[in-house]
Amino acid sequence: MANDYQSYLQQVGQMRIERANRERVAELQEIQRDWQENVQYRDDAAARGDTETFENCDDACVNLERRWHQLNPPGPPQADPRLVDFIKRNSTYFEKYG
Repeated sequence: MANDYQSYLQQVGQMRIERANRERVAELQEIQRDWQENVQYRDDAAARGDTETFENCDDACVNLERRWHQLNPPGPPQADPRLVDFIKRNSTYFEKYG
């Protein structure tokens, strides 16, 4: 009985993860569409000299870019190869003293 309940909880958890992933992908696709649309409006406004529309569309682009980066954070920073080489050359020191 306990195994059935654990299995059920795992299944529910997996379904929640899958739903969250689908929703995230859908939101990313919506952000892309909205961003492309606002870029077009912004560029058209710039060509017409319509500063107010340009600024409004540009603000919308900035907000969409921020949301995109919230949903798609950049990966961890890459280590400087020189630092990695230094640590390798001095590995005994770092193993001893951290």
